[in-house]
Amino acid sequence: VYPINLQALTIGDKLTSVGGQTGGIIQAGAYVLVMSQTDGIVALNSNDFSLAKKLPAADVGFATTPDGTVWAGQGKYLFAIHPQTLTVDTIDVPFDINGSWGAWNAGMLSASTVENAVFIGRTNVWGAGGRDIYKYATGNPASLQRPFISIPANRELVGAAVRYNPGNNTVVVTDVRSGYGQNYADNALYIYDASSGAQKKSVAYTGFFFPSMPAFN
Repeated sequence: VYPINLQALTIGDKLTSVGGQTGGIIQAGAYVLVMSQTDGIVALNSNDFSLAKKLPAADVGFATTPDGTVWAGQGKYLFAIHPQTLTVDTIDVPFDINGSWGAWNAGMLSASTVENAVFIGRTNVWGAGGRDIYKYATGNPASLQRPFISIPANRELVGAAVRYNPGNNTVVVTDVRSGYGQNYADNALYIYDASSGAQKKSVAYTGFFFPSMPAFN
């Protein structure tokens, strides 16, 4: 991890406080949280990037809900990180949350901006595959007992396929046809209502785009 001065467009020295393969980075209050495959979630003081604390290891993250909680996940656990104190609440999940180290992407964890809820894609060990998307409402474990959205049969999630669109309170999902080879050129994009899970639109398109991620301006 290197700090970049955006005014001078210069790169600073590599940070010695973070090692190993790194993934997500997010500003959270007085800290910068960095996800490292070997060091876990590393909290740095944002004023000088010195080490503040090391938190549990995670494979997917980060996402921030309106209450300021920062979310990450690994295995059968969701982690709710409180940036004021750097304390972590652990929520049991009835399936495995898998990441994508090696061919890293942002993963299938995204947060609502209108309610304290996160959307999680259920994938295989490589961070792809699977058809189900869960919505965890803070403080409501029962919300994880059944999928909130399921994409069509013979399709599978790929890349950072689950993304919340804050512009219109929808969940945007990308997938490919199940299988391998040319199947990965058979893409679809779906738009779901983030409150009800109802599908609003689907768009088919062709090409090799993985790993890819919807982005919103």
